[in-house]
Amino acid sequence: MIGVVITLGACGGQPQWHGVASATVSPDGTTLTVTAQVNSCQEVTGSAVLEQAADVTVGIKVRDNCAPLFPWEEGAARTAMGHDRTVRIHLAEPLADRRLIDRATRQEVSASRS
Repeated sequence: MIGVVITLGACGGQPQWHGVASATVSPDGTTLTVTAQVNSCQEVTGSAVLEQAADVTVGIKVRDNCAPLFPWEEGAARTAMGHDRTVRIHLAEPLADRRLIDRATRQEVSASRS
């Protein structure tokens, strides 16, 4: 007997990297408070940081809980109103003069001092 397994890859519900709306650096330069603007269906599921000599790349992962799981399904209703969600990211070394880069957009993010 030969068995065949078919796996359907779900479309919705998978966390994706989300753009950083703003960032604030602590007075000692080792803590970033990073903000993403999400809608009522989106949930922050994680964050990441990659520190290098010239720059620091930060990312926020967001899952859309209203997205359909399969292409033939309809998504749940959502509001267009955005909400700020913040994530604290701790650095091994102070940010100092390094550039802050958004992992989702690969663009530089200006960071204000708290």
